[in-house]
Amino acid sequence: MLDADADGEIERDELESYVGGAIGGHVLDSSEEINAGVASIFASVDVDADAQLTVTDMRQYWTMLGSLLSTVEVGAWVEHAVQMPRDVAQLFLETSVSGYDFAELAHDTSESGALKTEVGVRTQRQRNTLARAMRMRLTGVGRVPTSASPLTALGPPKCTSVHLAWTKADGGGFPIHKYLVERRATASQQPGVLDATHSGCSSCTSDFDAAWKIVASGHFHEFLDESLLPGIDYDYRVAAWNAIGRGDFATAHVPITARTSCNASESTIALRLF
Repeated sequence: MLDADADGEIERDELESYVGGAIGGHVLDSSEEINAGVASIFASVDVDADAQLTVTDMRQYWTMLGSLLSTVEVGAWVEHAVQMPRDVAQLFLETSVSGYDFAELAHDTSESGALKTEVGVRTQRQRNTLARAMRMRLTGVGRVPTSASPLTALGPPKCTSVHLAWTKADGGGFPIHKYLVERRATASQQPGVLDATHSGCSSCTSDFDAAWKIVASGHFHEFLDESLLPGIDYDYRVAAWNAIGRGDFATAHVPITARTSCNASESTIALRLF
């Protein structure tokens, strides 16, 4: 694969051949892009900084990658970094693919390869795209975007809405595909408000909407969330995605005390809607 002459060392010309051939694509087709890709491999994989890469270096990197990409994270990576349809990402979740499986899956994209026979990816085009993306991750080409921090509110949050904005992230030579904005409810300062949305639930105040949920996705740097419930604190986080993966989250907390007070009609309407 990478060590074409099987001498245990991965020379620069072997890397250039692999990046331009086995990965390729519109972001790695010029000599300048290939050289940048090779430089990023050394930066990611040459952990002892001896300016040489060995097969052992690569295997250590693959082990680290496997531990970083859990089954859930691989599913998100397939959908948001590789930009596959959600049903394809679901196949990876259902078959419990993690980063440890990338080398085997990227090896053979044919009808008899594991991407088709074990994961169930039907089309050749999708298998080729997935394999190229996996090879980029396996070799350390490129990097994830920078954080979109700071995440801030534009103006004072309202009773049932908040207008958020964040910084443009840097994709490191790979275009930003999208920003994902996620939200979770944290706590209520008005006893009974959360319970009112879940008839018969006496414990909803502590765990209602506690999981992160995607509330916006797209290539923009502002988002107006108009679906807040009165009397509830919210956390937000936003991250940029490129072809390599997800950047670090930028986070913000929107407490009840920072929002304008709700009048009686606003509270009643909000509770009816949710």
